[in-house]
Amino acid sequence: MVYRDYKSFMKERYGKALYKVPVDFNFGCPHRDGDHKGGCTFCPEDGSRAVQIMGIEKIEDQIERAMEFAKGRYGATGFAAYVQAYTATFAPVSKFREQMLLILSRYPFDSLHLGTRPDCLPSSTLDYLEVLSKEVDLWVELGLQTIHDKTLEYIQRGHDWACSLKGIDKLKERGLQVASHLILGLPGESREDMLETARVMGELPLDGIKVHNLHVIRGTEMERQHREKPFKLIDELEYVDLLSEVLRYLPSDLPIMRITTDTPTRDLIDPHWTLGKGQIKEMLIQQMDQLGISQGDLHASKRGGFVSPRKKGEVLETRDGSKTIRCPETGEPYHPRSGALLQSRETYIEHSKLESLKDQSSEGSCRILDIGFGVGYNSFLALEKMKKQDVSLEILAFERDRLNSTSFIGHHEGDHWNEWLEELVGKNELHVGNSHLKVLWGEARFRLREVETSSVDMIWLDGFDDRYNAEMVTYDLLSWLRSLLKPGGFLISAKGHRAFCLGLRAAGFEVEALQAKHGVLARPAIGDLNDMLSTSSSDGEMLYRDPDLCWSHRAIVRERNANENVGA
Repeated sequence: MVYRDYKSFMKERYGKALYKVPVDFNFGCPHRDGDHKGGCTFCPEDGSRAVQIMGIEKIEDQIERAMEFAKGRYGATGFAAYVQAYTATFAPVSKFREQMLLILSRYPFDSLHLGTRPDCLPSSTLDYLEVLSKEVDLWVELGLQTIHDKTLEYIQRGHDWACSLKGIDKLKERGLQVASHLILGLPGESREDMLETARVMGELPLDGIKVHNLHVIRGTEMERQHREKPFKLIDELEYVDLLSEVLRYLPSDLPIMRITTDTPTRDLIDPHWTLGKGQIKEMLIQQMDQLGISQGDLHASKRGGFVSPRKKGEVLETRDGSKTIRCPETGEPYHPRSGALLQSRETYIEHSKLESLKDQSSEGSCRILDIGFGVGYNSFLALEKMKKQDVSLEILAFERDRLNSTSFIGHHEGDHWNEWLEELVGKNELHVGNSHLKVLWGEARFRLREVETSSVDMIWLDGFDDRYNAEMVTYDLLSWLRSLLKPGGFLISAKGHRAFCLGLRAAGFEVEALQAKHGVLARPAIGDLNDMLSTSSSDGEMLYRDPDLCWSHRAIVRERNANENVGA
């Protein structure tokens, strides 16, 4: 595992997974009921009360309902009480102690989690928490959310970051376990703001952390703000990309107690994700595996960091003497056995006609997207060909599997190509003569957002196989790629299988087979893309679809198969 997931942590600590049992003491919140300021802008009227106990007031009934559900659905044998709604410590100690005695004396809880605020920890409460921690495995969860005071003020949190630090200090002085909550995507925060929050929280004496994206919930002040002046919300691909970086700044031994959150559909205003929690986790692990990164590898202490169990790709020699690499997941080589260098030269470089660019371009430059950079053959051949020409190439390459690219260093025939690959893995870009190559590592569908429409002269699209990478041959992605091309631009791919060609034609390309055994050259057809087919090909065959440009391979194939069965 590339990060310390909470389920594994619980099995190490308790010998089993514990299922959270939500409990609402109905204590209210000092930021609502104390200062009458209405609470945080993102917090709903029910104080984030768990959906399982909605409408149930008696604490015993809440607990028994939740336990019955967990036993019946998951076969649960271990339980953790979670006083989540509002502020668990906003009550006189006598009343708080009474509720604790009730739940801990009657029910077999292995641990107790209390959700509270850093400004609601009076000395009397801390005294009791210290005593309570001797009786049960106690966790105090603080809704810190961010380190930035400007954001805390905007979301009307009611305290500043200095208060958060004092709250942590008070709890740690009593020897208590502390977990922090972190929201990604708060209004006004940049990517760097969020990574700075992760860096700072990674240096705090925390025992666990919960992370999730921002939800705009019906009936909140944030809903009103979003309706009056909409702000950008994070989608699935951006969240996974951001979260993978956030985890790198957190200590490798810190349990990640949550990476997603739930809001009932009827209450959620935005965002509406199509991927479930399990799919988000799967995508996160895959991305971190392929990029060769892990929780803690950027932490200041450098203590640890997980070693990925993923195997590196096997290096193979092809018949033209050049080498390629076999993908460990699919067992398929990146290039045909007939020749890796041969395929790049005959399919991509020769049909790109780079030597004619000087006459065609008044600007003396050419912009190329290399989607599926792999080990660099296409880009490196182009740089070699043009380094003595006056034409400059701007190559923007995309590659998800940095680990395989890294493992290929030393296997190119020419030493300088190995040096180029090493520089790209380390610095992401290099200059050769008048040309520039930059590699964007990660999910191409997310990274392509950095490319403006009508800004690209040509696209080299790797020969993605729909058996393994249906997300790279969908009508929706191909339509997007069409929009990135300048007038007169074109797309080349080493694959020409039926599903891919159908998608290209439906997306508005005119497709011609290359002289090579496989491969196509596609040019945007004349006409409005809105007039093109979007569900099936002209002969009725179902296309691969990814309308949100974030679906997994399996989800895309499943949807296509379901549509074919309906039409059968």
